[in-house]
Amino acid sequence: MLFLLMVACIKTTDKKYVNAVYTYTYQWNKLDTGLSLNKYSDVFLKKFNDEIENFKKLDASKNPESGLIIFTGSSSIRKWKTLENDMYPIKVLNRAIGGAEFPHILYNCNALIFAYKPRSVVIYCGENDLGNSNLNPSNVKTLFHQFQSGCKQIFPDIKIVFISIKPSPARKRISKKICLTNALLKKYCEQSNNLFFIDIESFMVDDGYIPIPEMFTTDSLHLSTKGYEVWAQVIKRDLQIFLKNYE
Repeated sequence: MLFLLMVACIKTTDKKYVNAVYTYTYQWNKLDTGLSLNKYSDVFLKKFNDEIENFKKLDASKNPESGLIIFTGSSSIRKWKTLENDMYPIKVLNRAIGGAEFPHILYNCNALIFAYKPRSVVIYCGENDLGNSNLNPSNVKTLFHQFQSGCKQIFPDIKIVFISIKPSPARKRISKKICLTNALLKKYCEQSNNLFFIDIESFMVDDGYIPIPEMFTTDSLHLSTKGYEVWAQVIKRDLQIFLKNYE
């Protein structure tokens, strides 16, 4: 079962930490999401084990400091090669996985997030859940709720930032779902001082809600250099405002 698999991945001698993660995964498994948890097989959840091991090797050689802001999620973050420079002087660490869906991030929270004892987490996720697994906006909201709940059980005062899901030419068929998901998550984040929603969606489309081609590479899905320039400007600006107001 998913619950057993997630607990099995926790490797620590800190009993309080284990109990917190135990509660977090147990509650997620019990939640009535309308999702078939049988879908999240061992193979599905462990799809990115090699990338997780690569992060661990990288940490062993570089030994990143605690208290950083972790950027996690899927390929839009993973492929952001200039992230650390773009966010400077804010200290950040990129721990995203290309192709990830929310269950992958939930399953690997220990390695991607908790191990670093971060001051805040910035997450971009949900696009692949909507596009590849055909989840609906409510499903993604539920998964984000479980993500932020789990993080707060481990670090009660942690600040969590959700970057809105980007519309793209390649995701045209789910553009309505993307828009609805962003609206749900924006409203959800506004209900807590520890949550913050960054609207990147508005900067990726024209007045007719058509994605701007220059923002994307030739695959019409991933961000171009121009796209990352826009992300850097908007996200750094909003992140600085959020940190100033709530830290």
